[in-house]
Amino acid sequence: MKFHHCLLFIILSINEALGINADIKHYNFYIDGAHFTEIVYYLPTSGLKCNYYPDSSFQNNIGLTLVLKSGQRIIKVEKLVLESPKYHQRKPLIHVLRWSLSPGSYQLESTVFDAQNPSQEITLITLMEVPDYQKKVSLSSLQLFSICHNSTDTNLVNTKNGFYYEPLPYQFIDRNQNILFTYAESYHTDRIKRENYFLKYRLHSLDSNLNKLLIDEWIVRKEHQERDIILNTKDISQIPSGKYILSVFLMDRNNFIYDSSSTEFERFNPFWDKLIHLSYASKKDEQYFSQLSDDSVYISLKSLYPIISSNEQGFIDYLINNNRLTEKRNYLYRYWNETHPDSAYFAYVTYMEEVKKVDQMFPSGFGRGFESDRARIYLRYGKPLEVFKEDQDSGAFPYEIWKYDKIKKTGQNNVKFIFYNSDLGGSNYRLLHCNAYGERKNERWELELYRKVNDEYEGENPFDATGVKRTFSRRAREYFEE
Repeated sequence: MKFHHCLLFIILSINEALGINADIKHYNFYIDGAHFTEIVYYLPTSGLKCNYYPDSSFQNNIGLTLVLKSGQRIIKVEKLVLESPKYHQRKPLIHVLRWSLSPGSYQLESTVFDAQNPSQEITLITLMEVPDYQKKVSLSSLQLFSICHNSTDTNLVNTKNGFYYEPLPYQFIDRNQNILFTYAESYHTDRIKRENYFLKYRLHSLDSNLNKLLIDEWIVRKEHQERDIILNTKDISQIPSGKYILSVFLMDRNNFIYDSSSTEFERFNPFWDKLIHLSYASKKDEQYFSQLSDDSVYISLKSLYPIISSNEQGFIDYLINNNRLTEKRNYLYRYWNETHPDSAYFAYVTYMEEVKKVDQMFPSGFGRGFESDRARIYLRYGKPLEVFKEDQDSGAFPYEIWKYDKIKKTGQNNVKFIFYNSDLGGSNYRLLHCNAYGERKNERWELELYRKVNDEYEGENPFDATGVKRTFSRRAREYFEE
């Protein structure tokens, strides 16, 4: 069994806060009678110096010095400077090298440095073993991706065989990734004297003593080929946090194993952890939630969106879309039991009364009232201290301004929201702008509100303008700022 190892020794290190860091993986493949090794660099840019541009975009530059050795003999030396695209939000740099290497043992020395601050660098050593794929039915290294989709853009280094991929950094799967992407290649399966061959995937959890417990197993049937591309996806939304080892076995219908490959990863899945914990707990209010109808469970979960994080919203979407009825009930109970441990069902009923109230207060014409922007803000922050309504402002869509003296959730004072109705005929007021922490902000909100007269902008040109010219009857900004 081949395990993919990447042994790293930090020779020169600095504080991670400076942003000098790297994750380096290598994978072995075989194409047209030649062995090659794919070396993938995942390079975080947080903390690196930037080149800034007038449009507020910026670029990072990372230098790489690579020295490949076989024993004491230097095989290859490369020096690179990687330039990121212009962006407004930091993203990691991904670089892929594909080297033709004969079977054998190698040592790769990678020095990574901030090209705009070369004194900050880190050197990592990767030990690589290239097996001989030429002589037998074989499997390549097993590669894990965080993102994978079809692509014909061959200009990107991280595309191959008709798809784009991003590596799984540090072999760590966070709460937002629920699909495990695996890539491998098989070689010489046409030598198997059967109609098909099979790939058996086995997922084991690893405890602190590295003991293995089988979590899942699945089989894929394949047709014989000289070289086969194997891209597999697996739903891992129900796999709790922990360390895992994934193995794939190449075998015939008689279960004879020709070759295998394995890799380890770590999973962080706090939502499912809580549901598992809850399934073993006995709580006094649980029976009330278990008696809710399916429709009530659905509405109750959807009505939580205004008061939970976007990550948890994604998890609820998964439960609803996959009709996980037991887990939906468990989640609903878990949420109210955690937030109100002494009165979970009472708190739930009280909140659902508020949901019914906003359903009637804020009909939107596009779904349930509690799904509208005004209802979301009302449920999240409570009743506003003051509401100003205007539907006669010259050139403006009808709008409302909500004012809060203080938001208890964040401690922020003097918070204001402005909603507008661009549909005119309905009552779907959407959030246009606010000054609340973590909510939607739009510095050009006035131009959108007065879209019908936005040729009357303030400033020298419409691109830099953030407002419209004031008149006696055009006073939305004055109302918002007072």
